[in-house]
Amino acid sequence: MELPELLAPAGDFDSLKAAIQNGADAVYLGGKAFSARASAANFDREELMAAVDYCHLYGASVYVTVNTVILPEEMDAAEEYLAFLNEIGVDGVIVQDLGLARLARQAFPELPLHGSTQMTVHNQQDLEVLRRLGFSRVIVARELTIDEIRDMVQASSVEVEVFVHGALCISYSGQCLFSSLVGGRSGNRGRCAQPCRLTYELVDDEGRPAATGAGKHLLSTRDLKLLRQLPLLVEGGVRALKIEGRMRRPEYVAVVTATYRKALDSLARGEFVVSPGEELDLAQVFNRGFTTGHLLGRRLQGLIGAERPNNRGVFLGRVVSFDGPRALISLTRELHVGDEVEVWVGDGGRVAAEIQRIEPEKGGEPLERAPEGSRVFVDLKGPIRPSDRVFRVSDRELIAKARSTFRSPRAWRKIPVRVSARVREGEPLQVVMEDGEGHRGVGISDVLGERALRHPLSREKIVEHLCRLGNEPFEAADIRIDLAGEVMVPFSEMNKARCRAVDDLKRQRAARRPRPVLSSPSPQRTGPFRGKPRLAVHVGDDVAARAAVDGGADLIYFGGEIFGPKKGKAAWMSQWEGLSRAARLPVPVYWVLPRITRAEEMALVREGLHLARELNLKGVLVGNLGTLALAAQILPGKEVVTDFSLNVCNGYAVQTLRELGAGRVTLSPELTFAQLGELTSFGPSECIIHGRLPVMITDYCMLGDLFGGEGSCSHACRERYGLKDRLGLIFPIEVDQACRMHILNSKVLSLIEHLAQFDSLGARVLRVVARREGPDDVARITAAYRGALDDPAAGKALSKNLPIAPSQRTTGHYFRGVL
Repeated sequence: MELPELLAPAGDFDSLKAAIQNGADAVYLGGKAFSARASAANFDREELMAAVDYCHLYGASVYVTVNTVILPEEMDAAEEYLAFLNEIGVDGVIVQDLGLARLARQAFPELPLHGSTQMTVHNQQDLEVLRRLGFSRVIVARELTIDEIRDMVQASSVEVEVFVHGALCISYSGQCLFSSLVGGRSGNRGRCAQPCRLTYELVDDEGRPAATGAGKHLLSTRDLKLLRQLPLLVEGGVRALKIEGRMRRPEYVAVVTATYRKALDSLARGEFVVSPGEELDLAQVFNRGFTTGHLLGRRLQGLIGAERPNNRGVFLGRVVSFDGPRALISLTRELHVGDEVEVWVGDGGRVAAEIQRIEPEKGGEPLERAPEGSRVFVDLKGPIRPSDRVFRVSDRELIAKARSTFRSPRAWRKIPVRVSARVREGEPLQVVMEDGEGHRGVGISDVLGERALRHPLSREKIVEHLCRLGNEPFEAADIRIDLAGEVMVPFSEMNKARCRAVDDLKRQRAARRPRPVLSSPSPQRTGPFRGKPRLAVHVGDDVAARAAVDGGADLIYFGGEIFGPKKGKAAWMSQWEGLSRAARLPVPVYWVLPRITRAEEMALVREGLHLARELNLKGVLVGNLGTLALAAQILPGKEVVTDFSLNVCNGYAVQTLRELGAGRVTLSPELTFAQLGELTSFGPSECIIHGRLPVMITDYCMLGDLFGGEGSCSHACRERYGLKDRLGLIFPIEVDQACRMHILNSKVLSLIEHLAQFDSLGARVLRVVARREGPDDVARITAAYRGALDDPAAGKALSKNLPIAPSQRTTGHYFRGVL
């Protein structure tokens, strides 16, 4: 059985050592720039070189994350960084940005490209496009089921990598603008502030509380754990199993890596075993509660841990009595001095303490450890009551054991080698070490072998000294001694030759193979567009489309996700009927495809595209690479426009999409006016100037979970709800035809007072998103923007006609940008 690669995180050098010494086949890590975990310690250039040497010594691979979007002003620095990574011999780079991928493939043709989960790869067509772009591996969306993963593996030569353990994003990765729009810290730039871990309240359309007793952390996921599902993933052909955790401490990396290594090795032996103790270790080192995520099918219950967003630890026992600070605890697990515990007090608070002293209930000497089932006194502070639950959040012994694997000079991971020695009178002693991978280290003594007068060397003595590998990463698996006659070589010389052979073998294992570097042509500029931009309006039905045309829209975007209670093909057919009517309008009409189109939906996409070919449509608006490829194939002669969800931030990305068939490219809403101006000359472009931008799209339907759940859905999506944050801001919720939840920004993007800024920008189309608005509001919004485009000086006055209060508007990132 061929096992997949076990891929562990390394946020710093201790974590890297922890991963390797506990059995990782590869590590992924970030440098000081362009990494989606910018808050991790990460590696400077000297550390990156040392990391590559260390991992290659042990036969492990190193993948470097360069998985942020790249701004126009950063492309030169990003290219130079890739050149450095290419030179030091990293085994691959993990990228999100299509432009950076293009540059890497052109300039560094032998540097393997891995598609980040930030690319939102979720269907076979996505995978095929990335294959054409030169990717050898893709980390697919965490939302995929095992059946979808298996089908993708079988359909493509691209290696598939999946996450198996660690923190989950509630949103599709790469499609979350929550942190960006709320706080200016972009997840696409590695700066996510994790607003999903904060508290929210579900409210109805009037702002009234809509769910009680549901917990406060309504978007905070439990941690992924697929330990027991490893056989499914291996049988499904997954090439790499990824542990999340570059922000975690090295002890976490050690425990999780070791546990998954043991499980995989047992699977290879045909006796897959996961012990309760190993699962306890995983829970003890860090957990928010565990879930299998989406792997086993669409599930609502068990994904969210609404009670708390941080480490829960493991249940230790209950408080029997408390006479501050002395607490009597009944233990369900062993307790050690030095453990850290939390008491979950009855009013919802937490009391934390490190155990300094343990006393038996019935007196006697203090204990270093108290056994399971005993009752002991410990010192705690706070308003603790009998029956309060006690959790251990850190196990001193587990942490010490994990720490020993990367802090000790001993090499826990050993590479089997064949050790050979040739001992002859009149010749230097020669020691050879071979690792079975083609590397051969040689060590020669400084002196010649001499005829022994009294104590000739024996084979046993030679073996004894050559096998003294101590803290070296090698172990002698096979020993061959070529000894002729009665010869004497000093033991010091024998040790010296052995050390030289070891050092030579180390050098060879860490040696870097030169890779070619080619010139990377800059993307071709078509020249800035100097005409007047057209006004596009995105609507949800044909009545609103007519209202937009009457208000002065130059073109119509129709459809997209279908919000409301209609589900499945019935919802699509309803949209197609409206599209057929809208196609008769006297302006160009484009059909909008959903951003997420899983395997079961791609058949409907095909059907809809064939329908669109028969209608009088100008083209389609697509939100992922798979639908881009499909639309370009089925609709030759129609215009294919790519949406903001492809996170286009540089000219290389624009050109890549153009070559894939895009006639016009919507630029990222995270760019400033100045950055947008750098991109519009690379091809026809579009900017969004009005509407509630989605901050999150997720397969988790909160309404279904809270108001019925799987099997008994109450179709709460008939009504409108929102999430109220700590500041009182309300983020509207919509649920689409596939029961995906869309969370929209609390404020409406509105550039009506700043349209003069677009005069010299060069964008060909400016888009108003009004798909949730009724016909009257659509008409008002369109007319206001029509007037402001015709006379930008009138924008301030016309803004008063918008059906949105000024306090509910935002200019997004056009002026401020993102971190």
